[in-house]
Amino acid sequence: MAREDLDVVVHLGDYIYESGGAGSIGRAHLPAAEVFSLADYRVRYGQYKADPALQAAHAAAPWIVAPDDHEVENNWAGDHSQPDDEPDQDPEVFRRRRAAAYQAYWENMPLRRSSMPDGPEMQVFRRLAFGDMLQLNVLDTRRYRDRQLQDPAGRWDAQRQMLGAEQEAWLLEGLGASAARWNVLANQVFSFEADHEAGEAVRYGMDTWDGYAAARQRLFDGVHRRGVENFLVVTGDAHRSVAADLKLDFSDDTSPVVGAEFLGTSISSGGNGSDSDALGKVWLEENPHMRFHNKQRGYQVCHLGRDAMRTEYKVVPYVDRPGAPIETRASIHVESGRPGIAQVED
Repeated sequence: MAREDLDVVVHLGDYIYESGGAGSIGRAHLPAAEVFSLADYRVRYGQYKADPALQAAHAAAPWIVAPDDHEVENNWAGDHSQPDDEPDQDPEVFRRRRAAAYQAYWENMPLRRSSMPDGPEMQVFRRLAFGDMLQLNVLDTRRYRDRQLQDPAGRWDAQRQMLGAEQEAWLLEGLGASAARWNVLANQVFSFEADHEAGEAVRYGMDTWDGYAAARQRLFDGVHRRGVENFLVVTGDAHRSVAADLKLDFSDDTSPVVGAEFLGTSISSGGNGSDSDALGKVWLEENPHMRFHNKQRGYQVCHLGRDAMRTEYKVVPYVDRPGAPIETRASIHVESGRPGIAQVED
């Protein structure tokens, strides 16, 4: 990535992992156990920041960053820890842990003063304008969400929040007023629908927007009603790459397309990866709005022009040792004024 001629890097969370153990590429974490205190979060960032390639990537271009879950704890939601046997199930105890995590994140990441944490609170969602070419809306999909469902039947509950009422209103108001050519969400967990089950049965993940289907519908309905043009979403988290059309109704092939989403894979998490896997095959078969899938490690490069944009998925065959050659696995094209994906060069 440091060798690319980039104007900006957008990092969408899971910069560190809070857990102990060696991880998927065999590097033992420091400290060796899961981190809870500010001192230990600082050590963990120090370990990651010692990587020369990461240092080079930070030196090569400015970064726009937003945390997801692992900067604090896996699958946290609002003031709630992930349900487990750890000693932070009390919301007040978890808020103290989040305060430590936010402080370490602030100290180690390029953030403006407006994002300086105040204990367990930090201003993550914000809007950045790049002339009249790009409006980038950076989201916070952790702090204001309701807890993940145990029963997926409730995912269409209209009261459930992913962004929270304030952030949702801020986002839709800004999108409706935008005069930019491209309106992009920097989003932590994928918003397209992803049926995980082959055949007539359906199964959805509850940590992504699929677990907050009514909130997603409000967002897409709002985009459609306001006539937001050139609506794009860039996303992280899933350790795989997907390019997908975003539809008002994913169950209806004739439903309007409101935009396109580019899910980017992980840099190293998950180990060497593969071009495809069983889940990827199911996703492409069961979700016709998905136009491309890959499960290797890498990153995506988005090229924005007045009339079109192109996303290149850059991948490597291995990450467990240095020297991997990089290739462009696919180029995905979007035309200005035409919602969704126009062409896939696979």
